Amino acid sequence: MQLERLLTDVDQHRLFSNVRDICEANLKFWTLYLYPMVAHSVATGEPLRVTFFHQGFVAFASIFAPYKKYCAEQSTCQFYCKELNQNNPLFTSYLAWCESQKLCNRLRLADILVRPMQRLTKYSLLLTAIKKHMLDMEQIESVDSMVFFNI
Repeated sequence: MQLERLLTDVDQHRLFSNVRDICEANLKFWTLYLYPMVAHSVATGEPLRVTFFHQGFVAFASIFAPYKKYCAEQSTCQFYCKELNQNNPLFTSYLAWCESQKLCNRLRLADILVRPMQRLTKYSLLLTAIKKHMLDMEQIESVDSMVFFNI
């Protein structure tokens, strides 16, 4: 929009914080740790091996460090969005248009901006669910350590 000289008064950082860094962190985690595990399983027909992504959870805090800033600035971003919505009719129209788009699933921008934080909390739930289907004690201990790194 701003490239088209619309909503140039909207400060992207104040509205979205470091959401691009959040995206990059998730891409790094999935590309380096989860995708290789899935690709190996597809190629070999073997079950998923948790050892493929164990190192990703060891590095979890460092990979997902951008979340600290994102979470810290979230309430300020939501306040800025509300302020823009009240004081900028073009921004209000833009929000209405965005929320009508199929990709947004009729969610408001404030709801969409919370999604990255929700994703982060799901990793320990996913690991706990995976652990319930394991029999090998070594793998169970590995998953337990991953949950620990994820806290």
